[in-house]
Amino acid sequence: MAALGMTCTLRLVLGRQGCQLQVLVDCQGEGPRAHTASGLWEPFLRLAQDGILQCYYSAENNSGDRDGFMKYSKDGGATWSNWITVSGGDVTSRDGMIGVAPIDNDGNLIAVFKETKTGSFQVSYVLSHDDGCTWGSRTKLYTARNGGIAGAP
Repeated sequence: MAALGMTCTLRLVLGRQGCQLQVLVDCQGEGPRAHTASGLWEPFLRLAQDGILQCYYSAENNSGDRDGFMKYSKDGGATWSNWITVSGGDVTSRDGMIGVAPIDNDGNLIAVFKETKTGSFQVSYVLSHDDGCTWGSRTKLYTARNGGIAGAP
């Protein structure tokens, strides 16, 4: 755990054994919430339709609020874009464990994540219609019965 005020870094290593090339992807957690005491969580890599590398992750604002973000790299991880909010932002909720998948072959994506906006953990989603460049409003996907908890989607 990082001390308050320190910048946290997601360090992702992709590689193969033997003589194959190993690529180090250093997705810096600069921007909002990157200097939290709890750091950055649950990195997820995706290649967009045009080959751009996307790095999705969660960042804690405080013990009751976590948001989902994405950064992209057009040069294989040498440099990274500014952060794009995927979930959270203007909502107080512990969003996390984000997973992203295409809905079709036209750049429509779904990002599924667990959240606590209304109390116990539930599963919600947001949609993107431009291959992850922007994201819509959250919609509830699953709420456990009888006060149960919905875990990682």
